[in-house]
Amino acid sequence: MLRNLGRTALALAVVTTGMTVAAPAQAAGPLIVDISCEPLSRLHVLCISTVSGGTAPYTRNWFYNDRYFPSQDNKTTTSWSCTPSGPNKYTLAVIDANFQIAFDTTGSGCNSGNP
Repeated sequence: MLRNLGRTALALAVVTTGMTVAAPAQAAGPLIVDISCEPLSRLHVLCISTVSGGTAPYTRNWFYNDRYFPSQDNKTTTSWSCTPSGPNKYTLAVIDANFQIAFDTTGSGCNSGNP
């Protein structure tokens, strides 16, 4: 699912990642981001991202329940804790070499039952 972030989010992403401004490269179509998350164990979720279009290199910024986690930057696959009672909202924001921005958000519950 393609979604565009506002200018404030772009500024935040540039500042928090320390990304430098360079001459734009030739774009290869619109930037598209897709993430899917599945329960990995009772209290963990595995998220896998796919990025297409746009122009590499890509900068990936992960968020859990709208909180930015710089330790997860630029990972294509990541594991997260989750709470059985929720909410569990996972978001990936991607910026390409031409400063196109796209993001995807998904929710995933934890496995129920004993560990």
